[in-house]
Amino acid sequence: MLLALRTGDPGYLDDAAGLLREGVEASPAGSWWAVALQADLVRVLEQAAQYGGNFHDADAALAGLRELRAGLDRDGSVPPDAPFALTLTLSAADCELDHARRTEDHAHLPRLHAELRSRHGALPPESEWRGRLEKRLAAVEELVAPAGQDGRQPESLHAAPPPDEAEILRRPLAELRAALAEPHQYRDQEYDRRGALGLRLMFEVVRGTGNAAQLDEAIVELTRVRRLIARGHGQARRVEVLTKLAEAHARRAATPGASGTRADLEACVAVLREALGELAADVLLQEGAGHGLSAALQGTVLSSRLASIAFRAGRPAEAVRDLERGRALVLRSASAARGLPALLDAAGHPALARQWRARTADDAPPVPSGLRRQALAALGVRRGDPQGPGAPRLLGGATVEELSAGLAATGTDALVYLMAGVPTPARDFPGRALIVTPGAEPVALALPGLYRPGSAALDRYLEAAAERSRLLTGPRPGRQAAAACEARWQSALTELCDWAGEAVMAPLLAAVRQMRPDGGEPARPLRVVLVPCGPLGVVPWHAARLPAPPGGPGPRYAVHEAVLSHASSGAQFLAAAARRRLPLAAGPQVLLADPELSLPWAELETATLRATCYPEALRYGEFLTADGERDAAGTPEDVLAALPGGTVPASLVHLSCHAVAASRPTESALRLAVPPGAPAGAGRLTVAGILDASADQRPGPAGPLVVLSACETDLSGGHHDEALTLATALVAAGAADVVGSRWAVRDGPTSVLTAVLHHHLTDGRLAPPDALRATQLWMLDPHREPPPTLTGPLRAEAARPDLHQLCHWAAFTHQGNPAPGRPISLA
Repeated sequence: MLLALRTGDPGYLDDAAGLLREGVEASPAGSWWAVALQADLVRVLEQAAQYGGNFHDADAALAGLRELRAGLDRDGSVPPDAPFALTLTLSAADCELDHARRTEDHAHLPRLHAELRSRHGALPPESEWRGRLEKRLAAVEELVAPAGQDGRQPESLHAAPPPDEAEILRRPLAELRAALAEPHQYRDQEYDRRGALGLRLMFEVVRGTGNAAQLDEAIVELTRVRRLIARGHGQARRVEVLTKLAEAHARRAATPGASGTRADLEACVAVLREALGELAADVLLQEGAGHGLSAALQGTVLSSRLASIAFRAGRPAEAVRDLERGRALVLRSASAARGLPALLDAAGHPALARQWRARTADDAPPVPSGLRRQALAALGVRRGDPQGPGAPRLLGGATVEELSAGLAATGTDALVYLMAGVPTPARDFPGRALIVTPGAEPVALALPGLYRPGSAALDRYLEAAAERSRLLTGPRPGRQAAAACEARWQSALTELCDWAGEAVMAPLLAAVRQMRPDGGEPARPLRVVLVPCGPLGVVPWHAARLPAPPGGPGPRYAVHEAVLSHASSGAQFLAAAARRRLPLAAGPQVLLADPELSLPWAELETATLRATCYPEALRYGEFLTADGERDAAGTPEDVLAALPGGTVPASLVHLSCHAVAASRPTESALRLAVPPGAPAGAGRLTVAGILDASADQRPGPAGPLVVLSACETDLSGGHHDEALTLATALVAAGAADVVGSRWAVRDGPTSVLTAVLHHHLTDGRLAPPDALRATQLWMLDPHREPPPTLTGPLRAEAARPDLHQLCHWAAFTHQGNPAPGRPISLA
């Protein structure tokens, strides 16, 4: 540990952890020697997580602490007020708090809160430990304040601030300044001291108690920290330090009468790009999609700030480049990890490649953080070198030239980033559509009606949709409450689609049509790929209501004028556009009926598809009435085996089952069959499970069609900027096309929709995005005729008079390859 502190090399911590693990294994179980070594191992892992940047080490430290403390509780020989026990309690509290903030999992906090209160109450008033416990209690209560049996919140134990707060705030600044002159005891102490001073000065400025001189001082100190980072110093909080420095430059540039406005804006842009580079390196260092999400959360915030500056400067090409730097980092990191062994071989590091392959084989333990750092460093990814070639090459952000070529190759008219505007007290920055077209420079289209917050229809829909999701996944509500919630949601959906047409899609489609070389020939629908930023990803843009032509029949929606696909980023669009579609008859087709037997239409839907479209399809799930045996139970392992890279990859995977969009998107899941003898949760196939299962192999040149006939499969329940949904995860895993839903759908109308979709795919031989559009137009047609795929009860369901309602026809979207046919090579 001392060598790690003196040199700044976290590799020494990896070595120390390895030696301590050997010592624990060699010691008698339960002996005090084993306990002491395990406590030291936990401290080393905590340091490795802080200085090495890998959350796997943090989780290992937390697991070790929980195991150690549980053993001591069972033993009972250590008094609860002993310094060793209290030290472990404080360390456990810090680890639990870090885990809760990082993962948003607060399950352990109520128990932690109760333990801290109990230990605090058992100590004498003069004990020095009470203040340390109060500090952790305050942090726990800030995250989640547990209620007592009477429903009232317990009184907080942390002391109220003293009356002369300003004097106390001035004193730490003086102390921090004085500490800079003291000798440095370890390599990164100057980084820590100057960073603490700069961040504290920015705290004063942001809260309004600072002045212009303190803002200047903050910039000076944080700029010195930036130089230390460039020289390889400092491991912790790099992104935070750089982000605050960029904010300081932006604040000074916005100061009335400031003389260095241009220089500050340029510095702001440069520092934000460095912060994004550091963030990308942090994401690549993580093991698995769950840890990657924790590291990536700031990415789109930083890239959106950069894009906004580029917009205001009239440089839309830079805006594209900056947006791509921060979009969908988790999906891109998962894709990058698959190619690491081949890249290491090509770069002349075969030994590292062999170690990586051994660690990513089936049943192998996770890749050690030390090996991950070595491999990434060999490929040019180093923390402290954000402008180096490694991270951009691995993460593959798209350039304007690449996007333009991809659009031309797939016959797509435009790729459009949708960004909401930001209302501020000083001035409003309107929303924008950043339009990339084949063979032309990007164009920024101002959308004055697009704000977040500030667009009332969008705000109301987000609230109504969240209420509906809670109601559908929580305890069963009363009929009256459920009907009222559904009515509020449907009203909000209608209002949302009216707003989406007027504020966004009507001006956007008109602009794209004018940019088309044929002058917008109305006989051919537009082909557009949308990349919605933030919560705009929940909007069904194809259902945006457009002005109806005079005398025209009924309402008109964006789907009437355009074939719309979606992508999490320009890079994912390019990956999917270069992927050939497997012919539906080229391999096995998999039809899965709800393994939980709680969707009455699921078996009828899959049986109808097998009878009319795919007579040789494999049957997964539960079938009560079908002849013959099912081919598989439909467990997560069964479905993963049918996906790209699996043992029996299919050309079509159709899943008719339950799904849920979780607030933490890596935990959004398909509810599949539970393997025999496994706990109930083992039947869930999550976004993280899909991405992690494909982490050791690159997608092939061709991919299947995946149809998710389930609820909320193209929806993020939170952290919308990462665009992590079941649908986008499947595209990242190698699917050519995925059809998913934006909300919880009704069984009967959904079965009708999917049956008509497969009719257009097989009999009509349409590409998936065109087949979905044709299906939705069929549902909107008051004179619709049922196709041959609709038989028996499905044919009767197709006669419903309400199929044209938004809640039925508009839920489903397309992710993946937007081409009408096979793509042209993007080489």
